[in-house]
Amino acid sequence: MPRRATDHPAQHITQDHAASLPGCGVSFQDQPTRDHPDPYRSHPFPFEGMNDEPQGASETSLSSEPLFDYSFADFDNPLADLEGLHEINPHRGDMVQLDGVAFCEEDRAIGWKDVRDDEFWVPGHIPGRPLMPGVLMIEAAAQLSSFVIQTYRTPAERAKDFLGFVRSDKTIFRNQVIPGQRLIILARLESKNSRRFISLCQGFVDGNLVFETKVTGMHL
Repeated sequence: MPRRATDHPAQHITQDHAASLPGCGVSFQDQPTRDHPDPYRSHPFPFEGMNDEPQGASETSLSSEPLFDYSFADFDNPLADLEGLHEINPHRGDMVQLDGVAFCEEDRAIGWKDVRDDEFWVPGHIPGRPLMPGVLMIEAAAQLSSFVIQTYRTPAERAKDFLGFVRSDKTIFRNQVIPGQRLIILARLESKNSRRFISLCQGFVDGNLVFETKVTGMHL
């Protein structure tokens, strides 16, 4: 018969025995009791306060304001439509997460994604209440960042390697994105060299910030 947890010898270690064990850092005075609750359990409900702003976040979070003014963007006369995107970015099929680029300079760009009812994720995320997955928002930001870099390289340079998405930081999802909405994405290069780039990105729906992230890409 399997031994019950209450029968395990570890349940019967005394304070004197514990103190004699080499390297044992157990302090019985520090253990939670009825009169002295666990000092690390500051909330009676485990999820209470989990959305509170972490200490120091104001020093590291991206601003809720747009990275730059995008009111001038002309989405009806874009710099690159889907065909133009295919000339620069290698993504195809369901993994194309941009519909076009309205504006691009060497250090910034404005792109967009019209979220459709027939997106591949709609049936499963979430049934009856489709929400664009956050990972695809980040992917759209990474694709726009890649477009900025690759646009200013020659076709021969672009053919040498692939700009891989290797890291995201300071990612915050502030609101949902659903089918029928247009997700406008801003990307601004923070730094770049011959091996990698770092781009600050934001997504907006109807003028409201829905996500922000910092994307790192590398030439692979």
